[in-house]
Amino acid sequence: MALCLTLLPPLCLAQSADLAGTTVIVVRHAEKVDNSADPDLSEAGKARAVLLARLLGETEVSALFSSQFKRTQQTLMPLSRKLNLKILTVHASLTEDLVRRISTQFPRKNVVVASHSDRVTEIIEALGGKSVGFLAESDYDNLFVVTLLGNSTADVLRLKY
Repeated sequence: MALCLTLLPPLCLAQSADLAGTTVIVVRHAEKVDNSADPDLSEAGKARAVLLARLLGETEVSALFSSQFKRTQQTLMPLSRKLNLKILTVHASLTEDLVRRISTQFPRKNVVVASHSDRVTEIIEALGGKSVGFLAESDYDNLFVVTLLGNSTADVLRLKY
């Protein structure tokens, strides 16, 4: 059975049964210092990144994904250090590539993705979850636990951190 998702071009994942049990934790990058094109994290953002590492640092995470922007990479840096995992980069606009890499390289594993307010819902929907709605520019504290069920759907748990 193929998992077909209707995104801007359709995405089909042939191994939907093999994806059951894959957990993807999706966060928006932490607070940024300004609104420039590629800002660093602010002090509050750095503190949130440390909090994320404390929260997930004892879990069995197999992969960390970020976009090409510093703020997403910096959000995962403390967790990367704690777990001794390299941060894998996928261009922010390539949701299909991200989902494909997770499904082919990390089935039945735990993966963390740091992305952007305008991409979080798209990523969750591409994984088979229901829309979590619009994330405002001021929303930095959402953590979405997306558990793939293997039947073209996913459970989504929304937490705050």
